[in-house]
Amino acid sequence: MKQLLNNTGVKIFLGIILSIILGKEIVYSFISNMNGTDYILKQILAMQITIIILIITFGFIILKNINK
Repeated sequence: MKQLLNNTGVKIFLGIILSIILGKEIVYSFISNMNGTDYILKQILAMQITIIILIITFGFIILKNINK
């Protein structure tokens, strides 16, 4: 288990999963005030917004590292 956690890929994977879970809750708290949509649609929208933000963020990090 200790060797697994020392692996950089595993750390990145766990970081992405944690940021999706936490980010979805943060985004959901912002859009939960919208009227006319039910709970499941708001959760799906929050997940989509979170994944888009993560893709943009990781894209910038990757581009920054390529240009070094």
